[in-house]
Amino acid sequence: MPDTVLFPQLQSMHIDCIALDKDKVTMTVAVSSRAADCPLCQCPSTRVHARYQRTVADLPISGREVAVVVQARRFRCPSASCPRRIFAERLPDLVAPHARKSRGLRQALEQIGFTAGGEAGARVNDHGNFPPV
Repeated sequence: MPDTVLFPQLQSMHIDCIALDKDKVTMTVAVSSRAADCPLCQCPSTRVHARYQRTVADLPISGREVAVVVQARRFRCPSASCPRRIFAERLPDLVAPHARKSRGLRQALEQIGFTAGGEAGARVNDHGNFPPV
């Protein structure tokens, strides 16, 4: 079964490792593509400047907290006229730029907040094993 059936938010990535603890699932993933587009000038680049790990909280699975550890890359922009020399690859299916919670988790937490309201939403969140906002 392809990974994208169970984890559609990881469709542009491949799963390297899944570690299960008593109350946490940690998935290590990497982007499958060789290139990334500069967010300013949209020029594609294959020149990797550096690699780093980025941890993103995702929706819980069977009551367990989920952490997605992304092996992310920084690229050099090939355009001489672009003011951004180095940029980090974007992960639009999983997480917004600079965010620490996945798009799915953010939507679920917002829905709880809008539906249940302040204090009631916090109680639902505590019992749903969602990480704090």
